[in-house]
Amino acid sequence: MSNFNSFSPNAGLGGQVFNMVEGDQYEGLRITLKESNCLTDEDDWDLIDLETVHTVTLHFREHGTTSLIASIPCTVVAATDTVWLEWPPGVLDDLEGSYEGEIEVVYMDTSIVTIFDILNFNIRKDFSN
Repeated sequence: MSNFNSFSPNAGLGGQVFNMVEGDQYEGLRITLKESNCLTDEDDWDLIDLETVHTVTLHFREHGTTSLIASIPCTVVAATDTVWLEWPPGVLDDLEGSYEGEIEVVYMDTSIVTIFDILNFNIRKDFSN
């Protein structure tokens, strides 16, 4: 069974929580970034052009705190208009509770766009540890 998710953080997923188990090795997340332009219908949202993107980073922290656990670089897959997040070894070790992630996009011209919607993660302890 694959631990893989594909989603757009700004596509009406405000209440969605990604449930995970500490220490597991997840394949990653494929993320589609869209520009809502204040439109309510997701079908009308434009894909964010990734051709001029320099980096995409997920900033990961415990819910309700300000200290980052990790800033995880994503791989830009411009051909499919997605980015790929692969969890580095050890990031999910010894974690239990609610966590959140913020996606930051840095363009070639050094301009920065932070995706407004926060990604939510719920991590529980592994039964065998």
